[in-house]
Amino acid sequence: MSQEAFTLRLAGVRKDFGHRRRRITAVQPIELEVRSDSRLGVIGESGSGKSTLARMIVGLEKPTAGTIEFNGRPVVDWLSSRTGRLEYRRRVQYVAQDTSSSFDPRQTLFEAVATPLRFLCGVTDPHEVRSRLRRIADELALDPAMFGRRPHQLSGGQRQRFSLARALVVEPRLLICDEVVSALDVSVQGTVLNLIKSYVSRHGMGLVFVAHGLPAVSFISSELIVMKRGAVVERGNVAEVLAAPSHPYTRELLSAYSGPDPVSLEAAR
Repeated sequence: MSQEAFTLRLAGVRKDFGHRRRRITAVQPIELEVRSDSRLGVIGESGSGKSTLARMIVGLEKPTAGTIEFNGRPVVDWLSSRTGRLEYRRRVQYVAQDTSSSFDPRQTLFEAVATPLRFLCGVTDPHEVRSRLRRIADELALDPAMFGRRPHQLSGGQRQRFSLARALVVEPRLLICDEVVSALDVSVQGTVLNLIKSYVSRHGMGLVFVAHGLPAVSFISSELIVMKRGAVVERGNVAEVLAAPSHPYTRELLSAYSGPDPVSLEAAR
């Protein structure tokens, strides 16, 4: 896999929904930089704007104001042509929470994972397609025999791992994970988190990991931003933020969590 460096920059990015008197600001102006070796965790309650932020980065939502640049080029420019759009989709991949609607029920999982490989990477040779799918199956500990199944024949955890396979088979430089473990059982969450963390580290990829669960974010991220009502209220190194949170909302998140000490979880990464 290419170890191409990249920089993603957000400058004054804001997102509003509605219009006039019914306008709601989902994301208040934000400055952010994500680099090739970044593992950024984004945490906040439902409605905090964290998923909207992720969707703007990947191009599924357009900012109301501000600019998002990837390698110095505005994302809106990347997406303005078919060639640029395909290249951006190859470099920046998005995995969502809802696996039940993200797959075409008529396709086998082989076709679901092979389709982005063909369209984004131009890999059309059947032998090369099978080789690349076997490789990603090995890396994500997937049984290759499951490629012949359809999405409804899998559990939620299995579908999420195939969602990861579909995103990672094109060898992106940045992976955006939006609440990918929130709907999974705790034991399955651990498996998926370990797969993401080891894959990203092994291939030198950037990661933006959106979640409302403190243990998941503290385990997988090195940097952290905390969002509330569309605003970033705290940011910094994960260990430092968890050990000495400065904002009352971050302290509230910590006090509400009753599991193992998140600082200890982060130190054990």
